Amino acid sequence: RAICSGILVSQEEAVIAANTDSPSGSKPGECRAGSGADVIEIPAGTYTLTRTDSGKEDSSSTGDLDVRGSVRIAARPGERVKIIGASGFTDRIFHVLSGTSSLEGLTIQGGRPVLDGGAILNLATLTVLNSTLTDNRTSGSGGGIANRGTLTLANVTLSANWAKNHGGGLFNSASQAVLNNVTITGNTADSDNSKGGDGGGVAHTGSTTLTKIGNSILAGNTDKTTTPPLPSDCSGTLTSSG
Repeated sequence: RAICSGILVSQEEAVIAANTDSPSGSKPGECRAGSGADVIEIPAGTYTLTRTDSGKEDSSSTGDLDVRGSVRIAARPGERVKIIGASGFTDRIFHVLSGTSSLEGLTIQGGRPVLDGGAILNLATLTVLNSTLTDNRTSGSGGGIANRGTLTLANVTLSANWAKNHGGGLFNSASQAVLNNVTITGNTADSDNSKGGDGGGVAHTGSTTLTKIGNSILAGNTDKTTTPPLPSDCSGTLTSSG
């Protein structure tokens, strides 16, 4: 297991070390090499992604943080951590490509990709805990999260996220998503009012009911497809867990 502290290495270096099981560098305080599941523990503060690339690479060298291995990325206990895209940033914040990973105790903000997943695009197995995704926008679907893998959200808030297409808060594309103690509010689908998107809060596509929601609030979201815009919290078939 590689254990990395975000004080002395950048978030990009820490994620690359976790993906490759190689040290992030030779200086004191760098992430050491490990194997198997990794931990990136982040001290309190705001971490800004500035090296934008519009999603043109998947190695974490620039743009979003590309997760390719099993890794836990978490704030230190009792501390607050914000990871944001800088002004002019044109990528999402996290791109989970493989492995079984978790994001814990984070505020994720300022993602601005052209493609799906304003804050997060998940293609693998991801758990998001005790986190807030806010003010993320995409020209695709999933203003907060686009899921094409297996997703679990617990104690999470999705708010003030925008998608030009489907799912202002969450877009679940024929995949497994389980939400517990989640608040989804103030999100917008079809943000350009082109009648090309549905589900201001959540949009689920696919013939199988795979989006399960319990102990949660899904309210106050908007789908601008309607004229005038009216609240439209969900699109597709969801399963209530109570």
